[in-house]
Amino acid sequence: MGLPSVLCIGAPRCGTTTLYQYLRSHPNICVSRPKEPNYFTANYTRGINWYKECFTSDANQGVDFSTSYSHYLNCPVVDRIIAALPRVRIIFLVRDPLDRLISNYQYNCVSLRYEHSFETAVYKDYLLVSSLYYFTLQRFLRRIPLNRMLLLRTELLCRNPKAALKSLCAFLNVEPFNPRVLIHSNSIHEVSLDAGVSVPRIEVARPLLERLWADLSYDWRKLQEITGVDIVDWENNPRWSQLGTRLQLPAPLPL
Repeated sequence: MGLPSVLCIGAPRCGTTTLYQYLRSHPNICVSRPKEPNYFTANYTRGINWYKECFTSDANQGVDFSTSYSHYLNCPVVDRIIAALPRVRIIFLVRDPLDRLISNYQYNCVSLRYEHSFETAVYKDYLLVSSLYYFTLQRFLRRIPLNRMLLLRTELLCRNPKAALKSLCAFLNVEPFNPRVLIHSNSIHEVSLDAGVSVPRIEVARPLLERLWADLSYDWRKLQEITGVDIVDWENNPRWSQLGTRLQLPAPLPL
C-alpha cells in the first residue's frame, strides 16, 4: 500500500501493543509489520523503500506504531516525518504519567534486566521524558496542527475498548468494528511471567515524589490547556497523598 498515513507515537507503556492488536483485525487498516519499524529514528538509513515494505496490504489506512518517535531527542524526527508524510495524522496514547513512569521502569527491570534505581532511571536515564506529554506534543505541533492529532486515554482503551475504538475509527475515517479478543498481553505481569523475573515494588521517597509532582503536574496542566484532556484522575493518584499540601510546591523550571 505504500507509505502510512498515520503514526501512533506512544507513549510507551500506554497500551500501544493492545491498540495494535485491535487495529490489525480491521479490514481497512494496515498496521506496520514489524509493530515498530522505527524508520524515522533507528532505521532511517535503510531508506524509504524498506519502510514501504512494512505495509503490505491494500487497506485504506496504514498505521506505524513506532513509539520511539515520541521520545528520541537526538535526531530530527519531526522534520523527517514531515518530509516523507506531509499530511500525516498522529495518535498519541496517554496514561496517568506517574503510573506510566513506574510501569516503564518495572518493564525495563524485567525485560532488560535494568539494575539502576528508580530515581536514576527517571532523571539520569531520561525515563521521565516519555511521561511529559505536553513537552512531546509541542515538538510535533510546530509542524502538525492539533486537528490532525488524537489523544486517546489508556484508561478508556482498557475499560471500554469499544468506545475508544469508535472514537479512533471516526478519526481515521473508517467504519467502526468489533475487535477480536486479544491474543497477547504486554502487561507487566505477563512480561514478568515470560521472563521468569519478579516485578520490583516501587516505593517513591518523599523528596523524589515532590520533584516528580513539580515536573509532571506542570506538564499535564499545560497539556490540559491546549487539548482539554481530563487530568483529575492524574491529580488524584493515591501516591501523591503523602505530599499533603502538594499544591504549594514550588513551580518547576520551564521546559
